[in-house]
Amino acid sequence: MHILVADDQPQNRYLLKVTLQSAGHRVTCASNGEEALNLARADPPDLIISDILMPIMDGFALCLKWKSDPLLHSRPFIFYSGTYTEEKDRKFALGLGADRFVVKPQDTAAWVGILESVTRTHNPSASPLPAPETEVAVLRSYNEVLVHKLEQKIAELESVHAQLRSEIEERRRAEQTLRETVARSRAIVENSPIGIFLTDAAGGFLYVNPALLRLLRIDSADTLLGELWLNYVHPDDRERVRRTCLRHLSGHDLHCPVEYRLISADGTEHLVSVQCQLVREGSRALGLVGSMIDITERREAEEQRAALEADLRHSQKLEAVGTLAGGVAHDFNNILSAIIGNVELARQDVPTHHPVQQSLSEIFKASVRARNLIRQILAFSRKQQPEKQVISLKPIAEESAALVRPALPPGLEIKVSVAPDTPQIYADPTQIHQVLTNLLTNAWQAMEGRPGNISLQVKRVEAGSGNPPSAQTNLPPGEYAGISVTDTGKGIDRALLERIFEPFFTTKPAGQGTGLGLSVVHGIVKSHVGTLAVASEPNIGSTFYIYFPAANGPAAAEKKSSGGTALPFHSPLPRGNGQRILVLDDEEQLIFLSTRFLERLGYKVSGFTDADRAIEAVQAAPSEFDLAVTDMSMPKKNGLEVAASLIAIRPDLPIILASGNVSDTLRAEAQAIGVREVFYKPDSVEELCRTIHRLAHATSGRRRLKEEG
Repeated sequence: MHILVADDQPQNRYLLKVTLQSAGHRVTCASNGEEALNLARADPPDLIISDILMPIMDGFALCLKWKSDPLLHSRPFIFYSGTYTEEKDRKFALGLGADRFVVKPQDTAAWVGILESVTRTHNPSASPLPAPETEVAVLRSYNEVLVHKLEQKIAELESVHAQLRSEIEERRRAEQTLRETVARSRAIVENSPIGIFLTDAAGGFLYVNPALLRLLRIDSADTLLGELWLNYVHPDDRERVRRTCLRHLSGHDLHCPVEYRLISADGTEHLVSVQCQLVREGSRALGLVGSMIDITERREAEEQRAALEADLRHSQKLEAVGTLAGGVAHDFNNILSAIIGNVELARQDVPTHHPVQQSLSEIFKASVRARNLIRQILAFSRKQQPEKQVISLKPIAEESAALVRPALPPGLEIKVSVAPDTPQIYADPTQIHQVLTNLLTNAWQAMEGRPGNISLQVKRVEAGSGNPPSAQTNLPPGEYAGISVTDTGKGIDRALLERIFEPFFTTKPAGQGTGLGLSVVHGIVKSHVGTLAVASEPNIGSTFYIYFPAANGPAAAEKKSSGGTALPFHSPLPRGNGQRILVLDDEEQLIFLSTRFLERLGYKVSGFTDADRAIEAVQAAPSEFDLAVTDMSMPKKNGLEVAASLIAIRPDLPIILASGNVSDTLRAEAQAIGVREVFYKPDSVEELCRTIHRLAHATSGRRRLKEEG
């Protein structure tokens, strides 16, 4: 409601304005009747509250003008006076058409009732404009009242001694200042967002502001007065807070805030910060005045920030180690390529039943284990791009268990359970196989040779259905394929749970673990947008939980694991017919290996370890080459730059790019410049030979047709 206040006293205007605003009203103030009339005509209020005794135009004259104004006469008019308080004054005021005559002072609650009553009973149609003869009679009565009042005032003034007048004026000024101070202080305390309270020496509440009432979930301060402060302190914190209060009351001022848990009237728990100050009268302690702030959200935000910072530090650590591991893996890939390729060459040079074949088999097995370790490192560093497809988990779970069973000690058994309604997932089957194999291996090693059971369970999980899949996860609602691997081993100490996914961290003795198994699991699960959690109790066992989002669509045909250690089956390789192949790699042993292999198959090979020399060779005789094979990571120029230069010289030249770090980004960049194939090192040399045969023969065939035409 818009209320106009007319009073010549600034403090009266201020107090009334604060009172009305606290009740939710919009207030406009004027210092006399003429100013109020002008303001009302410019912006008509819903109601006016006017003092009577004012300069220029007093309240009676204002009311008369108000009721004579066509725009304002129907709006309620309330007199609010501390001077005209007699019954005849009230009757005269109401006779002028006022809706109510109120004697100063009134508090907020009284004003709320007065305004509700006036707005409820006021009838705008019952306030017609006064007739001229009525106005004359009113003015006559007004003059009589005014003369009578002036005579009284003159008599009073003449009877008051000059010194008394001075003292009264001084006291009036002091009271005005006090009222203004009290009003300002009350306004500050009552509207403060911080809880403010006052207690007696026994700790009972004497005063609480609205903010503290809201925090305590209490409607009225009357129900709280006299009640002990400690009654709202959490029982576990009560003794500590009691000792702090006693120190305050004994004269030891403690200015540092005290934090404790507050229990509101409805049982809600809040973390609050309280700061108190001792109230004294001389040397006697009267009580405590203090402030209380709810810091629950702030503390939760601080804890969340600390958790995020810890995750960030962990991610940075993983990224740093991953970068280092990826660099080592690249160099090791070149060494493995040379070893595996030369083993295959040696097998061709040695009769099938020669004793050296056994040694070559062992070399190949060791090389395969090294290749799998490199793949783990690349998976951990996320430099090996997963080849994802829609797959079923049942064959992978059974195959992983079958692979681990031969290594189990006597008395230890793996039990596999796959629910029929387990959904399919979108994943790289080789990497999921690696995850399960690592977890099963970790489980049987945790048994330390003791008999027992290892459980591998795969089932459908519906998150958001009211039953969380495990206490350690917070899955978004949806359908998941849940995997759990449980052992009955010694368990994991709580102090170590936060570190088990760190790379190279292991609790096993030297020589019994690389510390990469669980970090690789962590990297693969995250790359598949999965969730990984662990629950463990010392001397009871551990359970690792993995949740992959369900995928829609038919499952791809499962491929057999490529992680075995048997020698590859050798089918006859297709031979070349004199096609010239350019091979570029910065490792001389790989140039030697490629040259021997390809020349045995009937190709002519030009091998280079320098990118510029290879480009110059093609520039000198573009039509002499049927295909080019280039490594990706080399000094001076990388494989993409070399391929771009060769294609610029001869656009139809097939190019194979070999890399130990094949990613979707690399495939896209290679395809964009015209590379035909991207080959992963150190895959089988035979696979590379078959790819070369397919591309080189297609190119040489087109060239022959062109020459014959």
